[in-house]
Amino acid sequence: MKISRYKGGKDLLAADMASFRLIESAFRQACLSWGYEEVRTPTIEYLHLFTSAGTLTGMGGAGRGWHCGRRALFRRPACT
Repeated sequence: MKISRYKGGKDLLAADMASFRLIESAFRQACLSWGYEEVRTPTIEYLHLFTSAGTLTGMGGAGRGWHCGRRALFRRPACT
């Protein structure tokens, strides 16, 4: 059996967002009713937090970089 690599989900466009928010809201309410609380991880991180630990090695330059003063920022990869 051949196992193919997951290429990621598709982007949600403006026309898709009303349906997505409705489903997301129902899921969120169900989770809250079961006692779960929301946790959100940062989307933007300082680059040095990942390069000093070597966690970006072999990820093909994941993320996109910006500079904020003297520190580099990047979009955190979804797999972290």
